Amino acid sequence: MSATQRLAAAGVLVTAVLTTACTGPARLAPTAPPTAGGAHGGAGTGRVVTFGATVRARVPVTAALNAVSCSSARVCVTVGSTPSKSPVVLRWNGTRWADVPVPRPAADSLSAIWCGSATSCLAVGATELNAPGSRSAPLAELWNGRAWTVLPVPSPAHTVQSSLTDIACTFLTACMAVGYYTTATSGSPPNYALAEGWNGETWRLERAVNQTPGVTTFSAVSCSSASDCTAVFEGDLAAERWNGTVWTAQDPKPSGGAGPGDFSSVSCPAASNCIAVGDSGGDDDQGQSEVWDGKSWAWPDLAPTESDGSLFSGVSCISAASCLAVGGAGGQVGEVTLAGRWNGKSWSPLQTPNVPPPAVDSMLDAISCASPTACMAVGNSDQGVGNNAYPAHERALAEWWNGTKWLMLPTPSGR
Repeated sequence: MSATQRLAAAGVLVTAVLTTACTGPARLAPTAPPTAGGAHGGAGTGRVVTFGATVRARVPVTAALNAVSCSSARVCVTVGSTPSKSPVVLRWNGTRWADVPVPRPAADSLSAIWCGSATSCLAVGATELNAPGSRSAPLAELWNGRAWTVLPVPSPAHTVQSSLTDIACTFLTACMAVGYYTTATSGSPPNYALAEGWNGETWRLERAVNQTPGVTTFSAVSCSSASDCTAVFEGDLAAERWNGTVWTAQDPKPSGGAGPGDFSSVSCPAASNCIAVGDSGGDDDQGQSEVWDGKSWAWPDLAPTESDGSLFSGVSCISAASCLAVGGAGGQVGEVTLAGRWNGKSWSPLQTPNVPPPAVDSMLDAISCASPTACMAVGNSDQGVGNNAYPAHERALAEWWNGTKWLMLPTPSGR
């Protein structure tokens, strides 16, 4: 599920993204299919909500998890949402999940989170505004270990809708958040790339280079330092780099799919190394990756197998030779989880568990690694598409990588 799809599922209106044709991916196939039969400028002042570490998680069964950040093997925080537009935040302590209440200035969606420790997190997303028409504004919330505070976030002039889809920090005083904004609500208004920097006190707009209407939704960002960030696009195989002052355009090689591809996630363990993942687009939609070596982007044609209908939605790198990517792919009955490991030269598939029947679909949307032997991946499972075109009986899904194998973790929604 892309960043835009996550927001749409959470009830935030998202405009159409125009796309361009592209060519040549690296691919990975699913390795554990299910058995037959299953398978605004300024957000205003924030209301502080306290959280006790022993609170039992109370997540609705319809919750889906969108993003996760692990500062250690015993500190992972994940964010998500429900179809009723309620944000969900959970914290993992190495043994169990705990519910983290969040302030709600409006109907909110949390898309991404960064945590430097158990007492230092910054989450971003969108909040709906009480205004004529469908309007939304970027949302940022700061966690200090005891309470969340909503932070004022600016929007470009004449913005009607805007949202932050991802965030990356090297310290809590050096963060970059990315997303999109629009300046109209009627018809199919174009999206424009949105980037905002956080210095520990205020948010500041940082204008992206690519402002071509329609194909400039930032989907993800990763920073190796305060003066080196890479952001990738949804709706286009493109990337931009931040040097601490300005954004500059980069030129990833296009995919080899039959249609337009895009990037869902990027991870940069160093200024000279990044891996971006996504899908090739088209009828033969396939998971793909591209590697930045400090000079140029290239796609590794080294994956062991191919699978139509697959995509990588998240990637996390500890080093240039240690990355894990997750996503989903079409299985014998429904969608199944997908994972691969990058060793600096090639991808290899990893066996991943799937939710048993009556679940039909299982999908991993995001991943965060605290070390090569401690990674958390989150997503959702469901029983197919319901009458309202949304997933039926959607449940939170979490899986843990211990360096040897993936383990499915019990979640508050029952799986």
